[in-house]
Amino acid sequence: MSSARVLAVRAAMFGIVLALTNAGCFRPKIGPDLKCDLTKGAKACPDNFKCDTATDLCVPANNTDGGAK
Repeated sequence: MSSARVLAVRAAMFGIVLALTNAGCFRPKIGPDLKCDLTKGAKACPDNFKCDTATDLCVPANNTDGGAK
């Protein structure tokens, strides 16, 4: 294999590894007006959130910020 091809393969592999390691770090910021999903059988809110039945909005559970930074 030519050195340019080897370099291209290494760069592609590095890009794949970099993409995979960042894939597990996704933490969406949940806005203050996220409505609960009240569809039967659906999860009402994302992880670390609960549905406030008075407003039908997802609010942080257990006084957490849902992982927002």
